Amino acid sequence: FPDLAVTAIDARADRARDLGAVRLGGIERLTACRMDVAELGFADRAFDVTCLLEVLEHIPSAQQALAQAVRVTRRFLVLSVPSKPDDNPEHRHYFDEHTLRQMFQTLDVNRVTFHYVPGHIIGLARVEN
Repeated sequence: FPDLAVTAIDARADRARDLGAVRLGGIERLTACRMDVAELGFADRAFDVTCLLEVLEHIPSAQQALAQAVRVTRRFLVLSVPSKPDDNPEHRHYFDEHTLRQMFQTLDVNRVTFHYVPGHIIGLARVEN
């Protein structure tokens, strides 16, 4: 998808700068922003697809972050989280399929499928705003 526009965010300034350097390095379709996923500064339904890859387990307000992601999504939301506790000291939460399904249901997102890859749960939600 050589023409696909991608917007990437990170709450940490150094990581947002690294993402910006990728754009400066020639990937002009990448927009990088420093932003908190629990307080997204994008319009409702701004993106066709939103990805939360290895995000929710790191932040204190996982439900709020998921709500923001659903809000800015027009069609699909993809997420991945560890499927079992590990020794990463930065992991604040652990999720199972039941918990993730409940989190989506509180946001009126009921078309969700889950798949497992070694050590992770992958979720695909159809958002119907």
